[in-house]
Amino acid sequence: MKRWLWLAPALAAAALAQTNSAPAREGAYWVDTVSGSVPVEDSLHVAMPGGVRIQGDGAAGVVTYSLKRRAKAGDLASARRLLGTVVVRSHAKAGWTFLEVEAADPRRTSADLQLHVPRRLKETAVVSSGGAIQVAGLDGSVTAETAAGAVGVEGVQGAVVVRTGGGAVRLVRIGGKVECFSGGGTILAESVAGEVHLKSRGGAITIRNVKAPVVARTLGGNVVVERAAGGVEVSAGAGLIDIVEAGGPVMAETGTGSISVRAASNVHCESGTGTIQLQAISGGLHATTKLGSIMASFGGAKALQESALATAMGDITVLIPSNFAVTVEAVNRSPGGRRIVSDFAEVRPRLEQGAAGTAAQGAINGGGPRLQLTASGGMIYLRRQK
Repeated sequence: MKRWLWLAPALAAAALAQTNSAPAREGAYWVDTVSGSVPVEDSLHVAMPGGVRIQGDGAAGVVTYSLKRRAKAGDLASARRLLGTVVVRSHAKAGWTFLEVEAADPRRTSADLQLHVPRRLKETAVVSSGGAIQVAGLDGSVTAETAAGAVGVEGVQGAVVVRTGGGAVRLVRIGGKVECFSGGGTILAESVAGEVHLKSRGGAITIRNVKAPVVARTLGGNVVVERAAGGVEVSAGAGLIDIVEAGGPVMAETGTGSISVRAASNVHCESGTGTIQLQAISGGLHATTKLGSIMASFGGAKALQESALATAMGDITVLIPSNFAVTVEAVNRSPGGRRIVSDFAEVRPRLEQGAAGTAAQGAINGGGPRLQLTASGGMIYLRRQK
């Protein structure tokens, strides 16, 4: 995207027909508004030092704009001079219309831009050097980049790419693929039809109702996936992970935090420090935590496949339906007596030689896929699910 910023100054700027309101005092600033319109090609690129709001409800072939300018000055004459240094320029090239706001003295001036554009724009790209970006109601793709500010994209049918150096991101009703990065803010993705790839260096991530696979990574925050029709791949450096429903394989990893997965199949979980809770799981299940307990219940839509649960310091509790066919192999390396408790006559715990640990093995309901349980520093419970 940055290449457009290098190209723009080299192109001739077209004169714009516009109107100006009279400057008025607002606190420490003088404020006026510049309004105008420009013809637009198939695609629009906007470069702005401040905030930008784009609404896809304008007339075909035309962009109308309203630029609110602010200047910090002691008198009206000085304010007029400063406000006049914040200008709008426009040019076109290769199917793109470039709309750029320039500010000669950004330390004493600021501005916000509002645009009404044709809904059927093919591509829309927005760059802000330090403000929030809001885009809504477009049929084409959207790219938004800001050095420091929140970003909101809503009601866009095409693909969406967002980058912000430090702001919250809200993505709602997106018809295409989503890619998003925030240097230090929360991310919300809701009602997305395409694949979702989200990354934050220091914020929580929430995903609601995505009809495709999901990838989400954060270094310092929680991750919640309420519903994904495809697979889910999630990692958190320090935070909890909660996956309510996934239609494909699940991979979840956190350095410090708990993991909860409900209504999923083929699940792989790893936590450095934290509990793991798994409900209505089917397919293959592999869960490991170095410090924390594991609780798992079976009975999802697909048959159980070979699975393994392991904790280095904590309990393992498994809830097994009475009609569930599975072969259990359990080992608890904790010394000091029997550390496996079973509700099933087919699986009887026994002390290993020298009472160094407890082991249990048996075929429930005739046996089935192998379920390996390994623990130390805690208990293993095989409970009959009621």
